[in-house]
Amino acid sequence: MNNINLFQLTPEQIKSEAAFKEIKKQVEDFAFHRDVWESFELVKIFEAIEKNNPRFKYQLRDERPKLYSQYLNLIVRLELVALPLLSYEEVAEFIEENFAKAMDDPDNDIEERIETRLMVLPEVIRDDLRELIYKALRNNEEKLGKDRIIIKREEEPQLPLIKNWLLDYDRTIGIEKHSNIEKAQYISHNANIARLSKSDKEKIHKLLRFYDAMKPTTLQM
Repeated sequence: MNNINLFQLTPEQIKSEAAFKEIKKQVEDFAFHRDVWESFELVKIFEAIEKNNPRFKYQLRDERPKLYSQYLNLIVRLELVALPLLSYEEVAEFIEENFAKAMDDPDNDIEERIETRLMVLPEVIRDDLRELIYKALRNNEEKLGKDRIIIKREEEPQLPLIKNWLLDYDRTIGIEKHSNIEKAQYISHNANIARLSKSDKEKIHKLLRFYDAMKPTTLQM
C-alpha cells in the first residue's frame, strides 16, 4: 500500500498492517528531518481519530497489541519532534509519560527539543514551563534499569522508576542544583548505578543533567 496521505488517515488504515509500514516510513522521515509542523499536525490527527472513535484505541490494543504498541512508539517520536509547538500541559504530560522512551530516539535529543521549546517563550516566563517539567519528572513512573534500587531513608528496595532515582538523588546530595562534578561523584559512588548497563548509566547521567537544569529557583520537598 503506497502513497498514504497521513493527513487524511482513517481508523481502517491505522488498523492495517500493510498501511502501517508506509505510515512508519513517513513518520521516520519526519523525525529524521525534524519536520516540526508536519509532526504536530499528525499528532493532532491521531488525537482526533481517538476522540471521534472512543472505542477505537481499546479495540486496537486488544485485537492487535503489537501494532498498538508500535503506534504508541511512533506517536512518541512525533511528539518529540513537535515539542516546540506543544502546550505547557502537553509538554509536561510528555515528560511524565515518555522521557525514558524519548532518550532512545535515534534522531532527536530530548534536551535539545525542550531547549527549543523554551527558547520560543519570553525569558520572564520560561521558569513556569521548567517548573512543570521538573514536577513531571518527579512523577515519572517509567523504568530505568531492571533491578530494584535502594533509596536513602527507605527500608525496602524500590522499583527502578525515574521518580525513585530522582528521590534518591535529592535525598543523597540535596535538592538544590548541582555541578557536573557533584553529579559525577554521585554517579560514581552510587551502588544502584554501578549495577546498570553502560547505556543505562549514560541515561542516568542525562536524566540528572536535565533534572538539574529544570529545577526552579525555590525548591520545596
